[in-house]
Amino acid sequence: MKKICYVVILVIFSIILLSCASQRNSGSDSSNTGSNPGSNPASSSPGTNNLRTAQERYGSGINMEGAQRYTVVRGDTLTRIARTRYGYGFYYPLIYVASRNTVQNPDRIFPGTVLTIPNLERNLSNAEARANLKNILIELAAFEELRGNLRAAADMRNLAGGL
Repeated sequence: MKKICYVVILVIFSIILLSCASQRNSGSDSSNTGSNPGSNPASSSPGTNNLRTAQERYGSGINMEGAQRYTVVRGDTLTRIARTRYGYGFYYPLIYVASRNTVQNPDRIFPGTVLTIPNLERNLSNAEARANLKNILIELAAFEELRGNLRAAADMRNLAGGL
């Protein structure tokens, strides 16, 4: 009877070990980019690969004249910073694109990160920069939609339509 108990325990233990190992291996493809801030946080949210492409495509068209630097503190979000700096949180894509060298995902900014805060007035008064801002607002609206933030997506599209 003892032998049967030992065998059953050994089988159960083996199954648990195999189960844990297979979960770890199957998750390793997606977790290589993982939640570690130093790795690649851009892959942690839906559509972020497209966001990096948008940053690269429109980043050089942003007017950086008069831009300021801002160091992220605990509790900051790009939306909150945009609301403080521009009076409207849905201008956060301007900061996101301008900070393309330090921010890979608009949902993941970390204390100590230095952001570039472009001058909104100069970007709205410059036709090329305004067109770029409009396009990035549309692309980030699609990102918000993928995440289920339908109201944010609609507000961003409305903002883009008014530019």
